[in-house]
Amino acid sequence: MEMDKNIEEREKFLEKMSRENMKLGTELVS
Repeated sequence: MEMDKNIEEREKFLEKMSRENMKLGTELVS
């Protein structure tokens, strides 16, 4: 059970990071 929670947290974190990276990328391009 604890394992699943950690994986879920990790995926949420990675999703957040990739969204922020895309935002940074578009700011650099424009």
